[in-house]
Amino acid sequence: MPRDAFEVSEIPSERWDIALGLLTDGGHAFLLPGEPAVGLQRYVGFPNADGLIHVSVFTEVEPSAVTAEIANRDARRGLEAIHQAESADPRLAQLFERFGVTFEYVYDYGHGSVKIGFIAPDGEIQIG
Repeated sequence: MPRDAFEVSEIPSERWDIALGLLTDGGHAFLLPGEPAVGLQRYVGFPNADGLIHVSVFTEVEPSAVTAEIANRDARRGLEAIHQAESADPRLAQLFERFGVTFEYVYDYGHGSVKIGFIAPDGEIQIG
């Protein structure tokens, strides 16, 4: 998971309100509580930024060792965390509607990260 990400421990909370502001403005990434780590960030202000909210479900398993079972488990848990956050505060779903959202499966190796694949809203993973 990104070392410089803003961590949110409770929804709702003052930190959660700050995190939603980061999504609205396109600021730094933030992490939801739980495992696997789930990060959210809206990509704006740099070349090729698409303006979408990127939800990253992070695996701690190196890409070459990720199995379908591991990927499906991580995706399911990551989407559960997103659904819990949306239930706790409907403003998150409103931001998804306003800006659009993409779900990604990511490995963070400490000095950067690599996207392993995309996660469909139903939890199906497309590796590659």
